[in-house]
Parts: sequence; C-alpha cells; structure tokens
Amino acid sequence: MGKIPSITFSSDGRFSDNGAIRVLYHEYNDCINPGMLPGSGTYQVKDYTITFNYTDGRKIKIAFMGTEYDKSNQSPAVLRMSNNEDPMTRR
Repeated sequence: MGKIPSITFSSDGRFSDNGAIRVLYHEYNDCINPGMLPGSGTYQVKDYTITFNYTDGRKIKIAFMGTEYDKSNQSPAVLRMSNNEDPMTRR
C-alpha cells in the first residue's frame, strides 16, 4: 500500500493504527477486511486476544499468544501477534 505498516500503543490503553491491523487480520479478501482503513481508538488485552475498539465503531480482535513476551519488559523489541505469530518490531 506504499508505506510500511505500523501501530503505536500507549500505556493509557490507546492505539494508532497505520496499516498494521490490515496485515495482522490476515483476510485474503480486502473487500471484507475491517482493518483496511487506518484509525485509532482504545485497546484491551484479555484471554490471549487484543481487542481494538476504533473511534469509528470498528471492533477488531487479533490473537496475542504471548509468545516470548515478558511481563517485566513492557516495551519489547519484538511483539508477536496474530495466529501466525507475526513479528512486530519496535522502532
């Protein structure tokens, strides 16, 4: 789509998505992928899932298995998300 997908998380439970959810959702058909448009909102991590609640009303759930995640390191260099355990690298 012309730019590197990214997402920003803040400690107050907010996020800003710039194409990362589109990739992490793994929908083969762009017409029905709820993550096609970037946006922002709040997030919640619970029961191996990150729920993204966009300000425009979209609600998208992405698997978060916690692979290689250490609770004592709140800002890891790599965060693995989705059922494919896609690596997301911190910049």
